[in-house]
Amino acid sequence: MEITYTAALKLIGVVCSLTKDSPLKKVSKNELEAAVREINNLKYYSNQRECLLGVLGHLESAYSQFEPSTWDFLDNENRVLWDQRTYKNDICMTIAVIHYVLGNIDRARVWLSDELSDYGWIHMPDGSLDLLEYSKTEDFFNAIYRDDGNTYKKLERAIEINYYNAYDLGNTSYSDYDYYQY
Repeated sequence: MEITYTAALKLIGVVCSLTKDSPLKKVSKNELEAAVREINNLKYYSNQRECLLGVLGHLESAYSQFEPSTWDFLDNENRVLWDQRTYKNDICMTIAVIHYVLGNIDRARVWLSDELSDYGWIHMPDGSLDLLEYSKTEDFFNAIYRDDGNTYKKLERAIEINYYNAYDLGNTSYSDYDYYQY
């Protein structure tokens, strides 16, 4: 499968967006940085699919080696863990997007169904919707599951329930909820 130059540039942006404010631990961070280095060399590959498979390997390693945690007694533990799980979900979504671009729909579905946490927000990584020509995250799930949004609605509902159970609503404004969700 040939990837257009424009799609390649957008994929680079998607993966690089993960590096902003990364809470990853050392080994996971090294793997993420390796994925970014690899995808930044996408234009030099005669077989871009091969490059993207290497990027997937690094992202999957970063994902599996990152375990959300907090050791600072001053942290709001629920907030820190929620944010770290949201970040881990961002990596998962990026992996699913790359699988989708490569035509591995079944593999993307497995990542979304088995690896996403409903103890963190779910949203598309920066640039992904534009790359995939979708208007919202739910459209991506519909393309993967072909169930008229049922899977996404269940996930969204589970996230809302877990969010409200995890936080003291008196300390969290509704605008925070809007910001983190999408």
